[in-house]
Amino acid sequence: MSKPLDRTDAFKTALSAATRAIAGDDDVTVDYSVDGGRIAGHAITLTTPPREITSLVAARARGQADALALRLAHHDEVQHARLAPRAEEPRKLFEAAERARVESIGAAAMEGVAENLDAALQQRCERAGFDRVSDRSRAPIEDALEFLLRETLTGRPLPKAAAPVAEAWRGHFADKAAATLALAQGAMQDQKKFAKVMQQLLRDLDMLDEAKVAEEPSEETGEEEEGESKANASEEGDGEGEGEDTNDDGEQGEAGEGDPTDEKDANVTLDSDSDMEASETEDSDDPAQPVRPNFRAGDEGPRFDYRVFTT
Repeated sequence: MSKPLDRTDAFKTALSAATRAIAGDDDVTVDYSVDGGRIAGHAITLTTPPREITSLVAARARGQADALALRLAHHDEVQHARLAPRAEEPRKLFEAAERARVESIGAAAMEGVAENLDAALQQRCERAGFDRVSDRSRAPIEDALEFLLRETLTGRPLPKAAAPVAEAWRGHFADKAAATLALAQGAMQDQKKFAKVMQQLLRDLDMLDEAKVAEEPSEETGEEEEGESKANASEEGDGEGEGEDTNDDGEQGEAGEGDPTDEKDANVTLDSDSDMEASETEDSDDPAQPVRPNFRAGDEGPRFDYRVFTT
C-alpha cells in the first residue's frame, strides 16, 4: 500500500503547478528554500512552507508565488534596465512602481490572486513595522508610491498594514503628480509605456536630473547610424588594404625582390645601406646582396664604389 502524500508536499505540488500556470511557462523550475522569494532566469525559488499550513499561511505563500510568477510573465528585465534611472533614489521609486504594475495585472484579472497578494503584502508591511507609521520620517517614499499605484491600478483598498505609509505621502503625490498618476491605469499592460509615465512622475517630483535614462535610438536614427558604420567600415577597409600594400612593398625592397621600377622603395633601401660601414660593402654583382637588384645607374654617388660597364 502506497504511503499517503504528506499535506505539506501536496501543497507544494499544487503551488508549483499554479505558479507555472500564472507564469505562462510549463518549463519554469519551482524550488523551495528557507530563504526563498527570488527569480533566477526561468527558475523561481519559493519559501519552504511550514509543516502547519493554515489558511493564512497558505494565502501568504500563494501571494509570494503569484508575485514572482507575474513578474516572470509580464516583466522584461532588459527593457527595464534600459529605461530605469541611473541615480539611486529615483531608481528605487521606478523599481517599486514596476513591482506594483506587474502584480496589479494579476490582481485586476483574478480575484483569488488579488487576495493572495494582499495577504503577502500585509505580512511584508507588518515585518517592516509599517502598521505603526505615523509620519513620513518612517515611511519610505518608494513604498508609498508602490502602494498608491496598487490602489489606483486595481481599485482595491490597501491591506491595513500598508495604509499608514500610503497616507503619509498621499497629499504629496496628489499635489505634485496627480495628473501623471491618472495615466498609469491606461499604461499598465505596456511596460515601456508605463515606464515613460513613471519617468514623467519623477520629473513631477523634481527628480528630473536624477531621472535621466539612456536614450533609446529611434528607427530612423538607428538606420542612419548603421549606414554610417558601414561607410566607415568600407573606408577603414580601403585604408587597411593600402597599408598592407605599402608594407608588402617595403618588405620586398628589404629582401631584394622589389619592383625595380619602384623608385621610392629603391631610394629608401639605398639610403639605409648608405649608413653601413665601408667594411660591410661588398661587390655589387653578388646576388646575395639585397640592395643591388634595385640599384639604378642614376642613383650612384661618391659613397658608392659602383661603376657602369658598357660593351
